[in-house]
Amino acid sequence: MRIDEIQSDCDTAVTIGKFDGVHTGHTRIMSDLSAAAAEQQLETVAITFDRNPLELIRPDLAPRALTSSSQREELLKESGVDRVIVLEFNRELMATEPDAFIAAIFERLRAKLVMVGPDFTFGKGGRGNATTLMQAAPGYGAEVRVIDDICVRDGRRISSTWIRDALTLGRVEGAAIMLGRLPSVRGIVVRGAQRGRELGFPTANLETNPQGFVPADGVYAAWATVGGVRYPSAVSVGNNPTFGGEIERVVEAHLIDADVDCYDQLMTVEFVSFLRTMHRFGSGEGLIEQMHRDIGDAREMLLAHPSS
Repeated sequence: MRIDEIQSDCDTAVTIGKFDGVHTGHTRIMSDLSAAAAEQQLETVAITFDRNPLELIRPDLAPRALTSSSQREELLKESGVDRVIVLEFNRELMATEPDAFIAAIFERLRAKLVMVGPDFTFGKGGRGNATTLMQAAPGYGAEVRVIDDICVRDGRRISSTWIRDALTLGRVEGAAIMLGRLPSVRGIVVRGAQRGRELGFPTANLETNPQGFVPADGVYAAWATVGGVRYPSAVSVGNNPTFGGEIERVVEAHLIDADVDCYDQLMTVEFVSFLRTMHRFGSGEGLIEQMHRDIGDAREMLLAHPSS
């Protein structure tokens, strides 16, 4: 959506941010927004962007996103807000004058309450900020609250960066605590080299570059959901070193005790626990033995955590 397309037919309570990953700090903001809006009978709106602004401003510094734009929109809706607006972050938005942005929020969106972080900036050259909004708000009969997504674990502030670091190391359990849900990726199931089926362990291969943040190479206990059904799975992430390696990293899910035709369907993989690192086996027999162990370990882990 473009900034000039924003509008509302009722008064609103609004929060604005990147909300990468929609972690526990973000969901607390949505909870606070909903509570404040209920007091004034306002519709809650979360405004985010279709990409990290750094992807356009400084692509060399832009971090890998924890969630795709569509995943982020869905997660924000699940957090309880009434409406999610995803703005196209492009040159046009960057060139928007602060006054035009303010008019879009307070006039067309009819915001009576706005919650933003202390480092929030907007408008051409980043000339608008939280103070700018606070100064403009009284003229529209509105209020601006400067908030933070501070949520602490083990004495450290939970952040998208910390979650990204955890996933890069394969620490999906720690990432799950910070996210408030299992870290996941999703994509269309495509045909691979069929090596798993030849070895007796058919796998569903996700398309290259699935939505979400793919964790470190390795084997994981995971849940795979396809066609509305959730299956216990052993999932490998990597480039198949035993068979000479692939050009791209691959996410492959073996559905435990199930033989399902998943081709061309959307699959979501939720990572529960890291089982082992990837390594090259000297023979197919050695790989088969390890895969039996992996499936047993994954089954045991998932049975112990059925509600994960």
